[in-house]
Amino acid sequence: MAGDVVLGEARVFRTGPAVLGESPFWDAGALHWVDIGRGLLHVSPGEGPADGSADRVFELPAPLPCIQAAEGGGYVAALKDRVVRLDADGRITAELARVRLANDGMRLNEGKVDPQGALFVGAMDAEQADADWYRVSGTGAVVHLGGFAVTNGLEWSLDGSTVYLADTAVQSIYRAPWDPDTGPGELTVLHSGDSADGAVLDADGCLWTAVNGDGVVLRLDPEGRELERVTVPTKAVTGVCFGGEDGGTLFVCSARDGMSDEERAAEPLSGAVFAVDTAVHGLPLRRFRAT
Repeated sequence: MAGDVVLGEARVFRTGPAVLGESPFWDAGALHWVDIGRGLLHVSPGEGPADGSADRVFELPAPLPCIQAAEGGGYVAALKDRVVRLDADGRITAELARVRLANDGMRLNEGKVDPQGALFVGAMDAEQADADWYRVSGTGAVVHLGGFAVTNGLEWSLDGSTVYLADTAVQSIYRAPWDPDTGPGELTVLHSGDSADGAVLDADGCLWTAVNGDGVVLRLDPEGRELERVTVPTKAVTGVCFGGEDGGTLFVCSARDGMSDEERAAEPLSGAVFAVDTAVHGLPLRRFRAT
């Protein structure tokens, strides 16, 4: 759990540029990730060229904030206000849930498969902090934990008894007890002072979190103490995951959404996907089960 697990500098895995790259996961020798505002799902082979010319790209109704692998093949995806099943070619095959958002300016955002195989997905409402989290199975959605502005940073502890989640707008990462039947319990602050975006747990039980606006990824111990940090050559870092042949590569998505022409010129790698070699490994991929 000690520091010094980062083995090199961040390198470009895909140049993109994405407008808002997010929701990465590694499966079957490829990085799967989305460009939210464009509604694009990218499947990027590990050995493919950085320009993405060997990638498979599927277009879905935008926005496409969240994608996860599903048992039996294909995906589960969150769109603006609904959760759908996709086949392996990105075609919508079923609608699992439609959520009732508080206003038209809201959309779904962060989502991952929980230890029981359901999709846990949050919304975002940066203006009024009126966003909820939803637990989606094959029978619909159950609402949890209201009062968020920008849901992010979702992960679970090694034993599945604790959920980690963040609100980027208030620079806080929370933890809560996790019950397999009822979901999250009462929140307590794990770490504060950083605009935490996406997160991933390593096999040592440490939480890696991208700090949007700072161009760094932090590695935190289970008590929220910083152990190490990775610098990425663009400020707007977003989703993170582990993958690669041995599961020891940290992948970091980024964005150029909202940047001026001058800012984009100053950060030409904004919107790229980066890879960082580490001495730790990620965990087995959880797949959605529609039960």
